[in-house]
Amino acid sequence: MALLPGRTHDNAGQLPQIELEPYSLLISDLGYFSIVDMAERKEKKVYSLSRLRHDTVIFDEQREVFDLSSYTLQMKKDGVLRAELNVLIGKEEKLPVRLLRVPEMVSSQRRRKANKGASEKRKDSFQKESIYLYVISLF
Repeated sequence: MALLPGRTHDNAGQLPQIELEPYSLLISDLGYFSIVDMAERKEKKVYSLSRLRHDTVIFDEQREVFDLSSYTLQMKKDGVLRAELNVLIGKEEKLPVRLLRVPEMVSSQRRRKANKGASEKRKDSFQKESIYLYVISLF
């Protein structure tokens, strides 16, 4: 069966198979989010920058489960606009990454832009914190 344009998952395309040179930075959207792929790129000294999937398990540097919701609430209480944290992601992989949180004003603008033109069914998906959480694999 032939692959139809617009009917296949992003990961089925040609981009994931491109070999990147060491110290390159691959910026990708959630369609390409894969902790396993990020770990493989890290082995080849290729950096990754992506939004964080909402269901990603996060650990602190002591390998304890990191409560992102509590951390975000505390940031709001303290008036902290942005954060950069060294964390581990992935239940099995525990890949060391840096988690970046952009200011609330920026995330609100992104949610509004994402919601504009989105169907009623999809609007809820753009209200999650994941819209302004980014992960970069630095080592």
